[in-house]
Amino acid sequence: MKNIILLITFTLLMTSCGGDSKSVESIIESNDLTKIRKKRDDLAAKQNDLNNKIKMIDAKIKSLDTIKKYPYYDLEYVSGCRTVAADIFVVGEDWGTKAHNLAVEAYLLDQGSEIVKVQYDLRTSSTQIKQTVMAQPARKLAVAV
Repeated sequence: MKNIILLITFTLLMTSCGGDSKSVESIIESNDLTKIRKKRDDLAAKQNDLNNKIKMIDAKIKSLDTIKKYPYYDLEYVSGCRTVAADIFVVGEDWGTKAHNLAVEAYLLDQGSEIVKVQYDLRTSSTQIKQTVMAQPARKLAVAV
């Protein structure tokens, strides 16, 4: 992510300078310390402005991205279900009875949510299920804080 931000900053900085690349070179070649410092200050101000805009965009992305991605090995689902106000939770037929399984089931049942257990079948394609789910129109979720 840092590399992308740096690349965007650099690209926008170079683009915003437009044809100024020759003037930067000519200012440097002039050996006029006052002009060089002024040009540097101008470029630094533009970079600062771009960094502020990137921060605003990142904050908006973070506020709109309601799906929190949990590493599979954490096996903790309650906070994710709480964050997205899950009303349906789909599990496979091999869903177990370990503490993390029981915790999310108890939470969802307490919330009145539905737990759907899917039986495995050779004709079931998890890729197709994911594509179908992702193709559905997004809906605005109210998240309780």
